[in-house]
Parts: sequence; structure tokens; C-alpha cells
Amino acid sequence: METFITYLFQSFISLLLLYLIYYFFLKKDTFFSLNRYYLLGSLFFSLLIPVFDFSFLSSTTEGNFRILLDEVMITQNKVGYAIQNNLNTFQVLLVIYLTGSSIFLLRFLSQVIRLMLITRKYGISREHGLRLVFMDRQQVSFSFFNLIFLNKQMIQNKDIDKILAHEQIHVEQGHSIDLIIVEILSVLQWFNPVVWLYKHSLKEIHEYIADNGVLQSGADRVNYQRIMLSLAMGAKVSDLTHNFNYSLTKRRFDMITKARSAKGSVLKMLIALPVLGLIIFYSCQKTNSQEEAELRQQYEKQLQEQLSKDVRENALYPSEGTEKELQLQKEVAQWDEVDIRPEFPGGKQALFKFIIDNVKYPKEAIKENITGKVFINFIIDKNGDVREVSLKQGVHELLDNEALRVVSLLPAWTPGEKDGKKVNVAFSIPINFNLE
Repeated sequence: METFITYLFQSFISLLLLYLIYYFFLKKDTFFSLNRYYLLGSLFFSLLIPVFDFSFLSSTTEGNFRILLDEVMITQNKVGYAIQNNLNTFQVLLVIYLTGSSIFLLRFLSQVIRLMLITRKYGISREHGLRLVFMDRQQVSFSFFNLIFLNKQMIQNKDIDKILAHEQIHVEQGHSIDLIIVEILSVLQWFNPVVWLYKHSLKEIHEYIADNGVLQSGADRVNYQRIMLSLAMGAKVSDLTHNFNYSLTKRRFDMITKARSAKGSVLKMLIALPVLGLIIFYSCQKTNSQEEAELRQQYEKQLQEQLSKDVRENALYPSEGTEKELQLQKEVAQWDEVDIRPEFPGGKQALFKFIIDNVKYPKEAIKENITGKVFINFIIDKNGDVREVSLKQGVHELLDNEALRVVSLLPAWTPGEKDGKKVNVAFSIPINFNLE
């Protein structure tokens, strides 16, 4: 969940910076198609950039931070532990996020269903190579994918050819695909105001492109503006459609009469390059807390390889354990190869609570102000029992022994499985003794 929130934050920053470039430098230009591709490219870049791993560009070293389970914080008075509190917060945020996404998903689906019902009710007519849906309601024309919806009364409109030409450009340019993409994004990031700005700007650019196409086909500019004004009234059916009278503002009229932007103006898009570099650089830079959260997954495989290596090496020394224990070590499964991971009764939070409730901060350690993070290795065997509890990295004998004692008390887990068979799985857990 922490990683997901980090992803949403990074994509938000990227979307915001790239949209600001469009708003202040590109919005007034008449390179409508380029602006469309810039906005779409910004959306995809911002969604994908947080996913890519740019660690090879960063000078950050690996260090010794290699954990599989989240850190458990132990304090003198056992007031709690950081991970559990964070999980509770994340759970609340997750519920809020999923609720909002569900509402906007239902909104999106209802709009699609409404368009399907309208199409089914009135049927599809094919005229002059166009797929038309003639409605008997007072409704302005609009398009959705390769369908053009018209009021029956508009057939007698002398300007019907201009209206159809406008909607046909939307169809040919595939503008509905853009709207579907941004609509899905608004479901996933409904809380992000920048997403809604992208949505509005894309629809506005679509209208500029359609208006420009009609005018380039030979339509009279003044007459076309009159048509827009005459169709100013009319309800909008859906955010997924392109209405002829959409965004009937002074801005759209200005774009119709505005002189073409100089070719050199397109170079303003190069302003985005340093911003893109900054975003990539930001993706490389991590605070300590972010680094721990992200490296946790990155090092899972490496940790398990090291753990397996450790137990294999230990198996070379008979004095390290009984023959049965050594055989157990040899059968430890790699974490990334397990189909079903072992689970503590009640889940991760229950595991942390068990450790918190049972750890007793040694009095001598409190007196000597001894603190630090102890890493404990253990194995969940085929029966779900905790075996081979050992010290991976210690701090002080007092803290090390207490951590070993408590992990040894862990009850049976639900065992892991591979290919339908129960297998042994190695774990490591950091227990952080902190007096602050």
C-alpha cells in the first residue's frame, strides 16, 4: 500500500508539471494535433514513469537493508509500533480510495450503458458511408466512436452537412479513444484534479481539430460560427461523447479566427525536456523511508537467495544441527518460487501484535540505553511450524536473545505451497528496539 501511495504521488507530480507546460506555453497555439499528442503522451508518461526502475542512474548504494517482513518497533512502554499504525492509516486510505473509484466506475459504466440503450432504441442507419442514430428527442448532435447521433428534425437543417462533417472528423480521428483513456484514468485517480484538467483540455482540443477540419474543407467561417450559436442550446448526453456545441466559449471562437501559429512555435514543446529529466531524476532520489519501502520488494529475491545459501552452508557442518534439521534446511523453498506464501494466523498485523505483546525490553538494556535493529531468520516448514530460528544480524546479546526468544514462541502458520505441495519457506524479520 505504501508503494501504491508513492506511485500515485509521483504520477500526480508528473501530470501537474507537464500540464503546466501545456497551459502556459502550448494552449494558445494552433498546433491542435500536436497538443493532443502532447497531452496523451504526458498521461502515459506520468502513469508509467513511477513504475520504471531507474536505480542504475542513482548513486544510492545497496547497503545492508535486506528485509522480507515489515519492521516491528519495540519501545520501553510498548506504546505501539510504527508499522501497525501505518497499516491502519493505509487501510483507511485504501477504503476511501476504493469507494471513490467504485463510484466513478459506476458512473462510467452507466454512461456507456445509456449510450447503448439509446442506440438500441433508435437503431443505426447507414447513409453516405456514415453510421447514424436518429433520435426523436430535443438533443444536439454528438458522436461516439463511429456513431453519429442526430435529432430527426436536424435532417431538414440546411447546415446539416457542416454538422455531419464536424462529427465525422471526431470519428475519423478516433477522439472517443482519447476520452475512454482519460475516463478510465479519472476512475483510477478520481481524487486528482489534474486528471480532470486533462480531460477538459483534450475535449476542447478535439473541438478545435473538428472546427479546423470543417473550415479547411471550404466552409465559410462566419456561417460556421452562426451554426455554432444556433445550436448553443442542448443537453449533454455523456462525458464520453463529442457534442457539437461543446465548450461554446469565446475561446473556441477565437481559435476559429486566430492566425496560424508560426512553425517555430512548436519548439516550445522542448521546454518539456528538462521537466521530463527532472521527473526521472526525482524518481531516482528516495528519502530513507521511501528507500526502505521500495527496496523491500527489490531485495526479496536476493534475500531469499542469501538465506538459502546460508542454510546450505550450515548444512556442511553437522555440529550446527541434527540430521533432521539439516534436511529441513536443504528443502527450504525460494520465496519467489512459492505459489502460496505462508500466512500467520490473523495476518501481518496479528504477527506484529504477537511480537509486541511478548517482547520484554531487557531492563539492563534500558539502563545502558542499548538500542538497535535485530534481524532474525526463521523457517516455516511444511506443517506450518516455526523452525531454525537464528540470528541474521545482531546488536547486543541482551536484545539478540530477547528477539530470538520471542520469534521462537510464534505459533503455527498456514504453510506455503508450490505446485500444490506444502513446502518450507525461509523468512527474515527485523525487530527494532528503540527507547526514543
